[in-house]
Amino acid sequence: MVAYSYGPKYADMICTLIPSKKGIKLGFYKGNELPDPDKLLEGTGKISRFVQIKDEDQIKSAALRKLILNALAAYRERKDLVR
Repeated sequence: MVAYSYGPKYADMICTLIPSKKGIKLGFYKGNELPDPDKLLEGTGKISRFVQIKDEDQIKSAALRKLILNALAAYRERKDLVR
């Protein structure tokens, strides 16, 4: 697993890359609270959710980009970095 984070704590994490036999999962801390109008997020955990990346087109999608930006905005809000 590879994490993209602004600090050493779980709460500082934006997302994780999780390689698996089925492909790559992009996991989001507090994904259960992220806006997801395109219904990309999967999982039933209390906090985290993930997107199963199945092909290159999905990586380039506007919906996934929007979800990543929402995760970054949520991090900034948690850390009181909203401008």
